[in-house]
Amino acid sequence: MGVLYIGTYYGSGEEWVRRWGSDPPLPLQLGAGHFSPGFEKGIEGMRVGGRRKLVIPARLTDDEGPLIYRVELVRLKPRPGA
Repeated sequence: MGVLYIGTYYGSGEEWVRRWGSDPPLPLQLGAGHFSPGFEKGIEGMRVGGRRKLVIPARLTDDEGPLIYRVELVRLKPRPGA
């Protein structure tokens, strides 16, 4: 799976991470632990081309406080053996 995203802090709206526009999509495998549980839970069930705004409470982040992500799923890759 490949995603584009922008992450901002909930309280200030300050952008702290961006992978969007001309950036290549970030490869992501659900359950691999590369992102916070809230991010992974928020993108479950997305379809290619889908966009979501994720508002993730502090308890589901990696000790970064509440976060907001704008996410676009740009590709899916089948699981090995599927």
